[in-house]
This record gives sequence, C-alpha cells and structure tokens, in this order.
Amino acid sequence: MHEEKEVADASAIIVLGRGAIGTVFATIDGSTMVSVKKVSKALLVKLQVVENALREIAALRASCQGGGSPFIVAFNRASHDADHLYIHTEAVLAGGIRSVHLRGLCAAQSPLPTLPPPAACSLSACLGHAIAHLHARSIAHRDIKPENVVLRCDGSPVLIDFGEARILSVEGVRAEDERATSLHGTLAYLAPEMLSRRGHGCAVDWWSLGVTLFEALFGRLPFAATNYTELLDAHASMTPTLPLPALDTAFEDGVAPSVASSRASELLSQLLRCALDIDEAARSSGASEWNGLSELECWRGPSAALQAALGKAVGTTAGTTVMTSDAHPPHGDEYEEDEAVASAWVQAEREELVEQAHKLWGRTRPQWQPIFEAACASEHEPLGLIG
Repeated sequence: MHEEKEVADASAIIVLGRGAIGTVFATIDGSTMVSVKKVSKALLVKLQVVENALREIAALRASCQGGGSPFIVAFNRASHDADHLYIHTEAVLAGGIRSVHLRGLCAAQSPLPTLPPPAACSLSACLGHAIAHLHARSIAHRDIKPENVVLRCDGSPVLIDFGEARILSVEGVRAEDERATSLHGTLAYLAPEMLSRRGHGCAVDWWSLGVTLFEALFGRLPFAATNYTELLDAHASMTPTLPLPALDTAFEDGVAPSVASSRASELLSQLLRCALDIDEAARSSGASEWNGLSELECWRGPSAALQAALGKAVGTTAGTTVMTSDAHPPHGDEYEEDEAVASAWVQAEREELVEQAHKLWGRTRPQWQPIFEAACASEHEPLGLIG
C-alpha cells in the first residue's frame, strides 16, 4: 500500500491543519517563519482539482499586485518537487506557536462566546479593507468564514486560505459583470446568488463577511437552517434585508455603553444591513460605501479590543496549538454514527483513494509536470525541511 510521506523533520515544524489532500504547517525558511501548504499532486490529478490549486496560486499572486493588504496573508512563492506542490505564505501565529482563528477567539470569550462591539468593529473594518483590496484586483475569495480569519499577536485579523478563490475577470469584461455558476465555500456562509446557482460575482464576499460578523456578535448564525433546502428557503423569505438584534442591549447587559462602543455598534449595524442584503448590487454598493468611511481608518490595524480577546484565547489554550483546518462547524446535515466505525471507514477509503491516485500519477506524470512547472515558474526549489 502506498502511503503519503510525512514531513521529514517534525521537530522543526508546527502542524497548523490537515485537509483532504494536504497539510498546512509552519517552518523556518532562512530566518523567517513561514506557512507551507503541502499538497499531493497525485491526489490533485485523481480528484480533478489541479485547476483549483493553480487558481489558488494565481489569486494569491494577484492579491500582491500593486502592494498587498496588511489584512491578507502575504504570498511568498509556489514551489514543487516530484510529488508535491507547495504554497508558501506568511505564518500568522499568535502567542509564538499558535494559530488562533476567529471561531476559537470567540469561543474563548466569557460569559458569552461573542465579541464586544469595539473588537467586532475593528475586525470588520480590517476585513472590509481586505475584501476591497481583492475586489479591486478582480479576486473573489469565496470562502470567508471564522476558520479563515486568523489573528496576529497585535490583534489584527488576517484573511487566509485562497483555496476557493477565483479571479473573476476576462479580457474586456469587468469582474462584477462576469458570472460564475459553481458552488464554492461553506454552506452557512454562501450568498443567495451562489446557493441558487443563478450566477455570482465578487459580491458574495460581502455576504459571507456579514454572516461571519453576525455570528461573532451574537453567537449564532443569522439563519436557523441545517441543510441546503432550508437555507435556500430562508434566503427566499428575506425582504430584502435581515432583521437585526439590538447590539447595545446584547452586549452592555444593562450598563450604559461608552461613546466608542455605541459608535461601534452603529457602524456594525450599518455594515450588517448592507452585507446581508438579498440584492447583490445594493449589497456591493452599500458595503463598498461603508468600507470607504473615513472614520473606519481609526478602527483598522492593531486593536486593543481584539488583542484583549486574543489574550483570553491564548490563555485558555496554554501548551496547545489552536489549529486552523478544513473542518467546518456543524451547520449542515447532521447525523449520529459510531465514531470509531466512521473513522475506520474514512481511513480505508482514503488508503484506497491514495493508492489509486499514485497509480494514475505514475501513468500521467509526464503530462502534468510541465503544468506544475509553469505554475511555479522559476520558484521550484522546495524547502530543505520538506520531505
């Protein structure tokens, strides 16, 4: 049985997450800590998702054009060896060796797993800047969710994981005029136009930000839907925006809010109304106008409120690594099954898939290697610590 090789020097590597076809880990490149996404070429070919990986690299490269955003993970390079593709990006680690994502950040708060308005306002101001930066380069991220927002030590949020991203532009066609009809991302965070497959553009990112922000503020999703059909029905019943709970009463618990907290609540309510608008044109216009408010500049960058929340998250996970991963929260169809039996089936199916993938790769390697070579250009030397 052919088994996937693990990284060679485990003592020098922090595993940040594991997905279906690869592993994300932090390691040293020269004197810099970097994050490396290691993906099996054999599995990319077998699952017919080579194009997805190439799109991810293209979107990351394009995000750096004209200078990157401080709230988007910095792309370093792409490289490859005989059997793996590597995507090198900035390592966003809080507390030295921990990668803390937004879901873990909220879960660590007390008494409720939610963010106070000042922290949430800083979060949304930074992510709004990141989204606008991507859209200016015709890039739709298409998978904005709590697991894909990680925190730096100073409390500033960073958007990561471009695995679902796409450059939505062709020659002579503006990005907002191109319509993609595929389904990408995580169910609970999908915009109505994507979920219904009627065609989508960059406006899907504002919707996903709205759902993510709503969850961070209220500790629940905006729609009580557990499957595709229920969520589609929930979207269809919107007229045209979602009713919002009161932010001040939700967080101040009878205590008079400060001026900064009150203004943060006003800004957050305004963004939620714009982002969770069923009309994507109005959504994009309203969210972009909100993102352009001059007063948001004071909310962008290192945040004392987010840093305080981060301190709780790092403190509750002392001695452990908070992992970012492809695992999704249970917002889709749920069922109960014996975990040991399920795990055995998954492992057996994976081993069979890996075996089939390597047989196919052995036959088609000459066909695919030039494509990976072109994608990595001259940046094809793998890191010395990679096995």
